[in-house]
Amino acid sequence: MTGKKRKIKKGKNKITWEIPDTNGHPIHRLGIELTSKTDITGLIGLLNLDWKGAPKNLNFGSSRKLTTNLTPWDTKTFWTRSFVSSAKHFATDYYFTFALSHPDKEGVITTGTRDWFNYEVSSILKLELHELVGLVVRSRGHRRYYAGVVHNGMASIIKRCDDRLEILNSVKYIFEANQTLEFKVSVKKKHIKLYLGGKKIIEAFDGEFVSGGAGFIIEEGTVPALGFSVKNIN
Repeated sequence: MTGKKRKIKKGKNKITWEIPDTNGHPIHRLGIELTSKTDITGLIGLLNLDWKGAPKNLNFGSSRKLTTNLTPWDTKTFWTRSFVSSAKHFATDYYFTFALSHPDKEGVITTGTRDWFNYEVSSILKLELHELVGLVVRSRGHRRYYAGVVHNGMASIIKRCDDRLEILNSVKYIFEANQTLEFKVSVKKKHIKLYLGGKKIIEAFDGEFVSGGAGFIIEEGTVPALGFSVKNIN
């Protein structure tokens, strides 16, 4: 990874830089570069290195913007490896960004860590053949998460905790077949909101999962997704 490093703050033994925007590409290599206008001698020790907090602006565009030499016959990409998938099929889609497909319940696809706290996640989904689809937030594994979803003529905020599935809130929501719809889910402290088509549809409150990764959920069907973004809302 290369890019301009901007120093944010300096303490007694701590210097923090802002990670440059990688445009959706996973980090391949991380290092520290030191320069000086004059000759100097001394010792420098790296005692600890971490990367905490949800991204300021992680943004995956279309697959052809991420990989310019992509073809319909060869859609293998490196950047899909930054996601962990329990869905049966998860791959790059030539015309969108991702193809999400799972024949059973709980096809979950996530990226990120437990250091992600308050953030919003968004993507544009083409609602084709499926029983349930939406966005996952605060995933602590693929059996513990919240999600904002549409299913069976409803829009819901759900919570999965091992074998327990709760619907935290739900309203009627009808969408057209093959409709392209922007999904956005935000989480701040205990407050969870689901937006569809740019409008807030439903909200819920729950404090069991305070942090975790983000991604998609797909059940009994196939849905293409265009773009995927995560933004810190601290």
